[in-house]
Amino acid sequence: MNGLSTVKWATLEDNTKMFGLDGSEPLFDRLFNQAGKTWVMRGIINNQVPPSAAKDTTALKEIYAAMPADVRPIPQKEEFPVKSPAPPSVRTAPAIMTRPVNIYFQSGRAALDSSARQVLDSVATMSQAFFERLCAGGGEHR
Repeated sequence: MNGLSTVKWATLEDNTKMFGLDGSEPLFDRLFNQAGKTWVMRGIINNQVPPSAAKDTTALKEIYAAMPADVRPIPQKEEFPVKSPAPPSVRTAPAIMTRPVNIYFQSGRAALDSSARQVLDSVATMSQAFFERLCAGGGEHR
């Protein structure tokens, strides 16, 4: 039972967002489809199946529908602010990296180990330095 102390239990709001109980696009479907495409592309699976084949939201939909409309959870819409467009020198610059970077996780763990952090730090540092160098000629862009 000690392992469960670190688990974040999903609320009805979380489930509403994940499974589109309020009629919005289910996050589950988007993630499932993206994963399926990646697995087919990598040869892990041969055919992609629809998200509906991997989930049963019957009980969640019943719980959601049984709640009075005025107390149903309304998931917060995630806002991803858009920064001003990059200057032309950045938009037309050659790629700074063209090979994939693989980050591996220990089985059953979501934490990055020191090796993965080092890889991500080096990619971020290189990208930031390249971006700043490109922007130096055409004004600062942050």
